[in-house]
Amino acid sequence: DLPDGGAHIFASCITKIRDSSPDCRVEVLIPDFGGSWSALKRVIDAGPAVLNHNIESTVRIFPKVRPKGNYELSLELLAKAKDIDPATVTKSGIIVGMGETT
Repeated sequence: DLPDGGAHIFASCITKIRDSSPDCRVEVLIPDFGGSWSALKRVIDAGPAVLNHNIESTVRIFPKVRPKGNYELSLELLAKAKDIDPATVTKSGIIVGMGETT
């Protein structure tokens, strides 16, 4: 509901943690920011140790798992993070065991 998807809050938290505990590694789990690359850049510029955006599932069941999400946008976000800063450590996660069948 925030104009920048909360990017300013993520960035502020990263900065404050790093300022108070310079040896602390900060990993953030971020939303897709609605495809706002400036919001993504704001978080990356704050210098998280790890930038995490969970895809949650395979493309086949994605609409059931994340009905308001966009699979392609999630993949694009992870790629764009590397475009913004190739040194950024990125990761993602999926949920296993949601009744999938072969």
